[in-house]
Parts: sequence; C-alpha cells; structure tokens
Amino acid sequence: MKNDIRNSKTSLNTADMISYQKAKDFYNLDKYDEAFPVIKNEADNDNPEAQYLLGEMYYYGQGTPIDEAKAVEWYNKSAENGCPDAQYQLGYLYENGIVVAEDIAVANEWFKKAFEGYSNAADSGDAKSLYELAGMYYVGAGVKSDYKKAFDLYYSAAEKGYADAKYKLGEMYKYGYGVDQDFNKSEKWYISASEDYRIEAEKGDLKKQCELADMYMYSDYDNGLEQDVYKAYELYKDAADKGYVHALYKLGCMYEYGSGYGFTEDKQKAYDYYSQAAEQDDVAAISTLCWQIWFDITNGDNAQCDCEEMLKWALKGAGHNDDSCQLLLGCMYHSGIAVEKNVDMARKWFFKAATRGNVDAQYDLGEMYYYGDGVEQDRAEAAKWYKKAADNYDFRAMANLGDMYEYGDGVELDIRQAFYWYDRASVEIVDLEKKLVDLWPLELDPE
Repeated sequence: MKNDIRNSKTSLNTADMISYQKAKDFYNLDKYDEAFPVIKNEADNDNPEAQYLLGEMYYYGQGTPIDEAKAVEWYNKSAENGCPDAQYQLGYLYENGIVVAEDIAVANEWFKKAFEGYSNAADSGDAKSLYELAGMYYVGAGVKSDYKKAFDLYYSAAEKGYADAKYKLGEMYKYGYGVDQDFNKSEKWYISASEDYRIEAEKGDLKKQCELADMYMYSDYDNGLEQDVYKAYELYKDAADKGYVHALYKLGCMYEYGSGYGFTEDKQKAYDYYSQAAEQDDVAAISTLCWQIWFDITNGDNAQCDCEEMLKWALKGAGHNDDSCQLLLGCMYHSGIAVEKNVDMARKWFFKAATRGNVDAQYDLGEMYYYGDGVEQDRAEAAKWYKKAADNYDFRAMANLGDMYEYGDGVELDIRQAFYWYDRASVEIVDLEKKLVDLWPLELDPE
C-alpha cells in the first residue's frame, strides 16, 4: 500500500538506526541510489520493513534495475516476518496476476493476514495502521468495500493527528462517501490537513511541502484553501532547489497548464523541467515526455529524432514498471511508429500494462482478442478484458459488453446484463439511448 515509512518502528541498535533512518529519509525523497545499499543491508539482517522496501525497489527499479523475481522474493520474506504492507502487496499481486499467476484464494489469504496485522496495530492506537486499514475497507481489498467503516477508521487516525487521514476525511465529506455530504466539514478537514503539511514542510519534509503546494495549486477543487498558484510555485521551487526531484515535474506541470490557473504558460520551460526530472528517473516526468512526443507525432510531426527520443523515454519508464509507458510501447509496436510493427510485442506490452490496472491497455487487449488482431480470436477472452476495463469506468468497454450480452457473443446471452451495461455506458455514449428503449420491454421480461 502506501510507501511512506516515516512512522515505522525497528529493533535496530542506535548506531544502525541512524544509518537506516537516513536511508529512509533518502527513500522518502526519492533518492533511491543513496537509500538502496543501507536498505539492502538491513533486509539481509532480517528487518521486515527493510525487506518490504527492498521488494518495492526491485519492483519499481528504484536504485537498482527491475527484478520482479527478487521483488516477490523479498515481499515474501517480509510478509512471512509479519509486515502487513508486504502482505497487502502480495495480495494485490495475486489478485491481479501481476508477476505471479492470478490466484484469488492466495490473494485473499495475504489480504487476511494484512488485515489482521493492521488491525492489531490499530488496536494499539497506531495511526498509520488505522489509515491503512481504512484503505482496505475503502477499496474492498480482502474485505467487502464499506465506506462507513472506512470513514470511521480514517476519523480515528485523523484524531491522532495523521494528516493524510484528515485529507481523506475532507474528500469523504465532500463527496458523501460513508457520511452525509457536508462541505463545511470537508473544508475543515482539508484545512487541518494543510496545516499539518505546513508544519512538516517547515521541518524539512519536502514531500509534504509538495502536497501542501498541490492544495494551493488545485484549491479550485474545493479543498478548503484559497487558490494561490504563486504560493504553490514558491513551495515547488524551494523543494526542487533542495533536491526533491518530483518537484521539478510539478514545476513542469505548472508551466504547461498554468494558463488555466492564472499562471504564465511556457512550453519550453515545461519541457526543460520535465527533462530534468526525467533524467533523474522521475517516472511521472518520463511518462509525460514520451506521451507528449507521441501526440506530436500522431498529429503529423513524424521527425525521426522525436521517434528516437520517445522510444528512449518509453523504454526507461517501462523499465520502472510504469504502466502508461508500457501502454505506449504497445501502441508503438501496434502501429509501427518508432519501431518495426510487431503485433505480438504490442500484445505483450498491453498485457503488462493491463495487469497493472491500466484501463486503456485492458480495453486494447479486449479489442485484440475480439477481432483476432495478432492473436487467435477469442471472444470470451475479449469479454474478460472488456469487463476489467468496464470495472475501471471505460464506457467503450461497457458498450461492448452490452453488445456481447445482447447477442450472446462470447458470453451467455443475457438481456438484463446487456441492459445494465448499455445503461451505464449511456452516461457517456448518448447514442445508446435507443438501445435502452428497444431493450426495456425485454429487460422486464427476458423470456
């Protein structure tokens, strides 16, 4: 789950604690090269938290090349040593068939252990564990999704001063998740979170400083603060000057989209900041750069140098297990842009991105299997991927599922299911309204 490890506890002696704590500080600042050797050493010494973090670093290629087998190995060691974060991660991997074979029973076992671990720590008053437990109820990981229970646990964590839980309460009051909608209470909790972020920023926490900047930047989304893009800029710039790489990416975003927020737009400055961040392995910046080039090329600028640069960044991002870069590589191989067209390679990259939850890749896989595009046509497999995409709110996939259920194409004919998916898709695709009118009598009496 959340990789923020500020409040973790270890049993190391004082001398080792200083070194390990510094490594965790480096980790929280995305300075993975400095963090990796110390975390590796502590993992070798059977520290469950360090074993989990080492798994994360191998999984995402942080301070070391990606090695998914080693990632799973260290997640398992950490999980067996009782780390609920690692247990949750294994549950997630088995649930989605990422790196390991999909196995819902095994996933649920790991989720159960993570739930027990967070619960035990939460019973002892640990705020972070209350927050993580709330997250399990919020998304329905290993337990039935329950916004009310999630709200209660977030509230308990917030009362203990956990800033991220306060922010989450602001969101839940804003949208009425698990509690009656209340904009005044939403604003109260957002402001309380921002005050905590400000205190942490003053103590030198650059990640929290950027989260505070986000709230100033995007306060038009009713987060309780008066919008101040120049204050946001100052906070991002200060964090960047102090070595927080992701702040460079944030500055790039400001210069790219600033006109929408009353800030001076400058595409060249945006590109320069993205490039600085990407060169230092900021995955969001890497993804932004390669997709910008893709849109330039597909809109008519097919310069070879741009193709080469796009391929460089896409491979680098995919090397950090970024699903958006994996999706782009799938698009490149499918279209033959920047690489020789290879539909099988396209499928492989789409699959990598899809298993990591990328909705566009899930839809694209559904299309490949539905039409037999470079794969053996398999309408049932297409329905499986359309369903994953539809569950992630892809309206195209919802409409396709409606068609498949209406005609029994790859699935058992089911008019009620067809109506259900058409109805959901019609929120975005207005042309389906006639389908709904035609199916309405059949939906009431499908026999």
